[in-house]
Amino acid sequence: MSQSLHRSKSVAVSGVVGLALCICTFAVHIYLAGFEYDAGLAYGNLKLGWLLAGSVLLGAIPALAWVQYQLRTPVLVALGGYLFLLVTSWPNMIDSARSASASATITMFELVLTLWVLPLAIALFFGFVENLLRPTIGRFISVNNG
Repeated sequence: MSQSLHRSKSVAVSGVVGLALCICTFAVHIYLAGFEYDAGLAYGNLKLGWLLAGSVLLGAIPALAWVQYQLRTPVLVALGGYLFLLVTSWPNMIDSARSASASATITMFELVLTLWVLPLAIALFFGFVENLLRPTIGRFISVNNG
């Protein structure tokens, strides 16, 4: 019973985080499409599907690592990188959407979302390193506290 409850909790948490990133990506996309096309979607369906699937996986897999294995660095790297790039790229995305040559300019946020496999791999690598260093850090903390 406890095992199935833990499994459903991990699926629920990772699904919520992945869905939140997907909704955020879609909202940014729709907002920017309003500048470029007055209504409708800026990209083709295939590219938009790739971006949305990537944002779901970029949120869900690190969240699953957090709930299932108590690894915090994948979530910090993935979500922190996503939010940092969104905030720093926002003015450039607005300027690009308002200009006539909007399709020629790509921001870091759009690049990272297009190549979402790379930030996901980096986040999981940090989780792997955290998992390797956990026994060493645990011994160091217990020595200093006791």
